[in-house]
Amino acid sequence: MAWPKKGTRPITVNNITYRWTVKPDSGYIKLIVVREPQTGQRLTTMFPYRLMVIPLIIPSVVRSVILLALEQGWQPTERGLKEFYIDVDKQAIPSFEIIGKKIYAAYSSN
Repeated sequence: MAWPKKGTRPITVNNITYRWTVKPDSGYIKLIVVREPQTGQRLTTMFPYRLMVIPLIIPSVVRSVILLALEQGWQPTERGLKEFYIDVDKQAIPSFEIIGKKIYAAYSSN
């Protein structure tokens, strides 16, 4: 079953299309990514509000998370697997700091 298009955004990484969305979740911004059109293992990442001056997740960050997850074994075409989780506090996700707070954003032509 395909993921709904309403409320999600497409992104193409290495000629493969994924859909992503963000949702608030108890002090975090939750990023969820699935491959399109076949929905297999979901990718989830939580960005803590406490580390962010501006709660903003942009396509270049989503692309970086997807590439990192694929390197670490995410299997977006495999059904029946539990959610694949990336811990942004322990990973090299593009960010920059303003007054000691991280902003997970990078400028990109993406």
